[in-house]
Amino acid sequence: MITLYLFVGLYHILLFIRRPKEQYNLYFGLFGILLFFYLFCRTNTVFYLVDNSRIITNVELSVLFLLAPILLFFMESLLVGKIFLVEKIYLGVMLFFTLLVPFTPGTFYHDLLRIWQLTGFLVVVYILGRVVWEFAKEIKVYYKGREGDGHLQYGESSQIHEDAPSGGENNNGIKPENPFVRAYKAYFYALFYSHAGNLSLGFFVLSFTTIFDVVDTFLWNTGASLTRYGFFVFVMGIAISLANSFLTVHQQVEDLNAHLDNKVKERTSELNETLKKVSALKVQQDGDYFLTSLLTEPLMRNETESSSVKIDFYVKEKKEFKFRKWEKEIGGDFCMADAFSLREKPYLMFINADAMGKSIQGAGGVLVLGSVLNSLINRTKVLSVYNELYPERWLRNAFVELQEIFESFNGSMLVSSVLGLIDEESGLMYFINAEHPWCILYRDNKAVFIEEELTFRKLGTQGVKGKIWIQTFQLQAGDVVFIGSDGKDDILIDAGETVVMNENEGLILEKIEKSQGQLNPLVDILKKTGEITDDLSILRISFKENTGGVHQKEREEAQASQRLAEPVTFLYENGNYHDALKKGELLYKEKADLDLARLLVQTSLKLKDYTRVFEYSQEVYRKNPEDSKYIYLASLSAKVNKNFKDSIDLGERFRLRDPENINNLINLADAYRLSGNMERAEKMSKEVLRQEHMNENARKILALIHKN
Repeated sequence: MITLYLFVGLYHILLFIRRPKEQYNLYFGLFGILLFFYLFCRTNTVFYLVDNSRIITNVELSVLFLLAPILLFFMESLLVGKIFLVEKIYLGVMLFFTLLVPFTPGTFYHDLLRIWQLTGFLVVVYILGRVVWEFAKEIKVYYKGREGDGHLQYGESSQIHEDAPSGGENNNGIKPENPFVRAYKAYFYALFYSHAGNLSLGFFVLSFTTIFDVVDTFLWNTGASLTRYGFFVFVMGIAISLANSFLTVHQQVEDLNAHLDNKVKERTSELNETLKKVSALKVQQDGDYFLTSLLTEPLMRNETESSSVKIDFYVKEKKEFKFRKWEKEIGGDFCMADAFSLREKPYLMFINADAMGKSIQGAGGVLVLGSVLNSLINRTKVLSVYNELYPERWLRNAFVELQEIFESFNGSMLVSSVLGLIDEESGLMYFINAEHPWCILYRDNKAVFIEEELTFRKLGTQGVKGKIWIQTFQLQAGDVVFIGSDGKDDILIDAGETVVMNENEGLILEKIEKSQGQLNPLVDILKKTGEITDDLSILRISFKENTGGVHQKEREEAQASQRLAEPVTFLYENGNYHDALKKGELLYKEKADLDLARLLVQTSLKLKDYTRVFEYSQEVYRKNPEDSKYIYLASLSAKVNKNFKDSIDLGERFRLRDPENINNLINLADAYRLSGNMERAEKMSKEVLRQEHMNENARKILALIHKN
């Protein structure tokens, strides 16, 4: 999540480029980027990129020395509008320290760090004083903001009529407010309607956490590192401050409308000024939209190149805008595809998602979703702990990570999605549908839904607990799968005298058949059907498309496989299992045939040769990953051979496909028990008993657990 600080920093740098006069955007952007590098250097992940602790320490200290002066510059430019000489000198000293770091011995690091800590403490004290001082000035302005009628008019700065008697009436016959009430209101408005007040909410928290971390290094050494949480509060304070500017303009417009009859000329003039400001805000808003679109566009990428699987997608956001010479769009629909290997097998990852909200809110969800997925994919490509996972486990871990991140937004950011993997060799599709429209299969000129019921709620839905399982679907040569957002169904259809919203969920099936399974013709047909009222995104996956004669080839291979296994089948059916195994292994060495491997598994089971059961079961599900039965047999035989790690890995993989399978749950419970993980063993046994209350195997395992 610390990468969000980098995006925040880059965003404000782009705002500064757009509006160079607002220098506080530059300083705040630099502060966010520096904070990212500092926190990143303190994580374990950095050692996967740079295997040199000296370089990491140099970068960490260099960034740390610059954080305080940059933060000081930001505060002064926002509240005062200028940078003082002593602050520039302080920056120069810290830059000098930064240049010294690479050339100083390790023992001198501590001296530089102590100097920074001392000066940093003084900077924090100064910043607190500045914020308090500016905040007090704002309170004073709001306290005196009245026109002599004895009541506060916030946003005004005229003087109080000193001759108005306390508790009496002024010249207008209006009783003045109680001084304590007026003081409270002044404090309230200054807190929420001024830069200093907004900053005080976040800055005091940031200052407290920073002081705590500095003192912690001297006294307690807890390693709590609270500064990262204080920065979040600080960012929210800035967001409130920016929102305050817009609310002020809105209040002025309401005031003009309330006095239209008495101040026509005055209000007309002020209204013109207000309209100019609103126009400027519109330009600024479009600029913000433009900068956001620049961040989201690179995330929607297709990095797949495969001879057997082809992935294409179309994304059209509903919100279109023009900024200067650029015409852009922004919204919450998202598509991405990439390629990587898991356990030395090539897979294609794909996702089609729809983030809740329109325009900037949806784009925010896309930004978070795309950033997290890119991070996960990069980790998978470079770290063995990720690329050694089975596809089911990788997909489950990815889904859990996304759910936890979006759940942290407390329900304000929900995303429906279909996230999946495709085995390039076999065409087996693994996927999870999180309350997204159902996937569609186009086969033999006929389109049908793959799914039949809702499986998971949207990403970010709070309070969702339960099992996570993976759906699989075996693609055949020539198959095409379409996955799209609800924009493909939200169409206003012209029905003669009336225009109605489409309520036929099967309409998309008709359009896919009409387009003959092609993406661009499908989009054109949908547009001609009616007005598309939402963001539209469609992802198309094809497997071995346009491979002429492939079915005939498969039939010939099946016949050859049957002939190859005939002598082994004869021996097996006559109970001559030893000869069947010997003959089958000789034939398998000549040709690694799938049907022959299945027959060798069954023969080895008859002979209770679990070493061979494990070996040939692996061969079967490598060649045909859809055949879940052999994943279970491999797990069972691994347990018998006391290979508990592989048994648990394969059992959990099978469980992700079939979470309610009693035999697999019992096998997993026993494997966990034998490996010493009694907690998981007890959990699996209780899952069995929830389905079959009198299951003897589960009761025996629980008895053995409690006996130990």
